[in-house]
Amino acid sequence: MKNLIWIVFLMSSLGATAQGPPILVEKPIMLGQNRSELRLFYRNETRPNSKKYQSTNLFYDIVGNQFWSIGVAGSYYMNSYINTYDLANDKVEPYDGFGDMSINLKYQFLRKDYVGKTYRMLGKIKQTFPTGDYKNDPYLGNNEYETAVSIVGGYESLKYGILHELGYNYSPTKEGRYLKFDLGFGLPLLKSKIPIRQINLYFEYQSKYHPYDEGPTYFDNFEAYYTQSIQFAVGVFTFEATYLWPLYRVHDGHFSKKEMFQIGSRMIL
Repeated sequence: MKNLIWIVFLMSSLGATAQGPPILVEKPIMLGQNRSELRLFYRNETRPNSKKYQSTNLFYDIVGNQFWSIGVAGSYYMNSYINTYDLANDKVEPYDGFGDMSINLKYQFLRKDYVGKTYRMLGKIKQTFPTGDYKNDPYLGNNEYETAVSIVGGYESLKYGILHELGYNYSPTKEGRYLKFDLGFGLPLLKSKIPIRQINLYFEYQSKYHPYDEGPTYFDNFEAYYTQSIQFAVGVFTFEATYLWPLYRVHDGHFSKKEMFQIGSRMIL
């Protein structure tokens, strides 16, 4: 009986862990117990003007509890092809090097736990540092300090999960300022149990609105993407693969994407 009570409590309080964390949408549930998380993944992304980015990315939630966490993120690009946007010599050239680094601070201000389900919300601040080689390519690095603030929420049960994030990114130059809204749906395919062994499908949507872009209509400042992901969670490990394609994008915008493939793993420490 005690074991049954413990399993029910664990499932209700760690719904996202039992189901597996989302792939691209921010997760609203803290690890707790002063645990940390290490995430490593490879990303292959194609953008306008024949640009291709291949990067190895690292996310590390350093420390936290059930209310807050601090993490760092960084990337390294290899065998990438970028456009320098040099009007005198506009061409695609190879690039290998670091991208920008960021520090993330999250604080959970709402938590409603029930048997087998939970709803939580948190505030997030992301500070980006211009550690990447600028190369006139805003995706590699904006050569500026940027600050993003957002509200993240999520409902998790043993049957499905719904996650959302609404935020604003501020940059000293207006081209880097935008509103974002992400929405994700998670569907576990196996019955939840302890120890964790689960296969999850994720259906995620990402959108951005650049209010300061000078397009002929408001829709020229908007971009939206759909992502299909599959994830295998076992114990403290998860393994995942993601494919993204555009629903609507600025045809030649610096930040717009043609397609993206991502594969990686994460571990709770």
